[in-house]
Amino acid sequence: MSSILLVYLLFHTPAFVGIGVGFYLRKKNPDVSKALFILSGAYFIIGYGLCGRYML
Repeated sequence: MSSILLVYLLFHTPAFVGIGVGFYLRKKNPDVSKALFILSGAYFIIGYGLCGRYML
């Protein structure tokens, strides 16, 4: 079970990094931050669908 969680977190690392950078840039560049949030959210949703399908 823990190996499945590790693979899941590994595949979603770019989304988590994008969200973190988005929070860091939120006050300096709100437009860039908003774009990073949207891209990270899309990556997370698409990745969840692909990973969820492969885990079954």
